[in-house]
Amino acid sequence: MGGMQLVFMLLVGFLLNRIGKKRGAFIGNLFGMAGFSIIIFAGFMLDETILRIGLVVAGIGLGTASVSNITMMMTMTAGRSGVYIGLWGTAQSLAMFMGHFGAGIIRDVVYAFSDNYMWSYAAIFGLEIVAFGVASVLLPFISKDDFEAESKVKIAEVLAASRVD
Repeated sequence: MGGMQLVFMLLVGFLLNRIGKKRGAFIGNLFGMAGFSIIIFAGFMLDETILRIGLVVAGIGLGTASVSNITMMMTMTAGRSGVYIGLWGTAQSLAMFMGHFGAGIIRDVVYAFSDNYMWSYAAIFGLEIVAFGVASVLLPFISKDDFEAESKVKIAEVLAASRVD
């Protein structure tokens, strides 16, 4: 999965101007949803070949979505690229912590009720599929122009509030 993620991060990086950032993120989300669905299926089938296919497909999705999302974020800086890149890194680290911590809790709780680790991991991967779906639904509402306009207003408000007469 990690190898395919790296390959597709590089590949999509070169093709992103042709396919577009939102379309790239959407394609990555679809591959991510498909990959994690295949992984769940492979687990219940106890089939290592299908698992490997699922890992490859998930890696394609993660690589494609990562590059598309990072590029989209970097173009939405409102002239404050350093601040937003720092916030992106912080948000990503926090999300990873919460995801790993939450996945551990979900695994333990589902296992306590089902006494089956397959259901535990299916629940975790199912939540990832839902998250990719929600992200795909929200993509059309992301607007660089709206973000830039709102950021300028917020920055002006902060500057006005900090002025001492």
